[in-house]
Amino acid sequence: MTQAEKTYSFKPALLRKAKSFQVLDKSLEIIESNGETTVIELSEMTGLRYNVMGARNYEFRRLDIFYDRGETFHISLTLPQGEIVEHNSDLRSFYQFTHNFIEQLKQTNPDLSVVIGEPSRIRWVYFIIGALSFLAGIGLLGLAIMTGVSSQKLMKALFPMLGLSGFGLFLCYANKPWQKIPEIDLKVFGQMIDGLLREGKRT
Repeated sequence: MTQAEKTYSFKPALLRKAKSFQVLDKSLEIIESNGETTVIELSEMTGLRYNVMGARNYEFRRLDIFYDRGETFHISLTLPQGEIVEHNSDLRSFYQFTHNFIEQLKQTNPDLSVVIGEPSRIRWVYFIIGALSFLAGIGLLGLAIMTGVSSQKLMKALFPMLGLSGFGLFLCYANKPWQKIPEIDLKVFGQMIDGLLREGKRT
């Protein structure tokens, strides 16, 4: 096994079985829990996308690999918010895999870039969901006041309605579809992942 040939395993989500990822000199092997293996040639990759999103009590991390055959491979990890590298083996393996994968890509396909964040069409979907959630929360509150709901019932429903509106505002703020998506080179992205590994941060 050469320096590049390392295998990392982690569960995409809490109730999912672990997948394994082996970084080879010229390819990446994705090994499913049932043993099925997908091989992606590093030289045939056309780009990467990295996204982190929080919702309620969870954080979703996803690394997308774009392939010249028009395919996209998704490598994801979902964990409760607040997890750090030092205490969570799945998060540690995810970052270790990503770091080694990027280091190998820098040698075999150095001109690739990494887009940070969701594409515009996805952000439009989240933005619209957020706007509808905000309006629904405000609308329900206004309707309750206009129909003369008792103060006791209104107070019980107040926090859920404000929570719905607050969640909507968060989605709108986090997914502004008109905002330009950052794009960085492999070196900068590798430094970012390396920093997360060394410092134990959870982005």
